[in-house]
Amino acid sequence: MERTILIIDDDSAILDMLDMALSQNFSVQLIGNPEQLEHHLANYLPDLFLIDYGLPFKDGLTICKEIKENERTKHIPVILFSANRISEIILRDSHCDDYIQKPFDLWQLELVLKKHLS
Repeated sequence: MERTILIIDDDSAILDMLDMALSQNFSVQLIGNPEQLEHHLANYLPDLFLIDYGLPFKDGLTICKEIKENERTKHIPVILFSANRISEIILRDSHCDDYIQKPFDLWQLELVLKKHLS
């Protein structure tokens, strides 16, 4: 069974690149606007979230906290990624399962994804 990754990023070029790179090994779903997440989760739950930290309106840390505080989604791994350096304290407070610094190597990203999906 193919595992599903839900990627949230407001940069369509990054979404396209991740979709092309990861769709060979995973089922990939894309959200370009974080405001669509609640509607999406009402109908479907992924196996893993990959969320950009620097999103407009609601940042990745806030989304991660909401996922981890929700009974339906708290068990799902959340990986944050960002071009900005994020402190260990902020990451710990978000309860994310992992963090990847941009730019990242796709091979490294796949290793992290597989680690959390095994």
